[in-house]
Amino acid sequence: MFPTPDLQSYLQRIASRIGLANTVQVERPAELRIFEGLTPQKLRDVAAQHNLHVVRRLAGTQLEFTRLAKL
Repeated sequence: MFPTPDLQSYLQRIASRIGLANTVQVERPAELRIFEGLTPQKLRDVAAQHNLHVVRRLAGTQLEFTRLAKL
């Protein structure tokens, strides 16, 4: 499954909001629906393309994005 344009644009918005805060949490059902078709590995890969690290919290009902640390 390829990421939808909505997914790409949403991740770009998250990446820009990370500049204002250290983390961005996605909790709303409408926002979570954008990510529901992705496997955990695919979600990490797509987030990494936008220099983001993603963690699923509360059994997948919340996603937390942070900046991807560059080593």
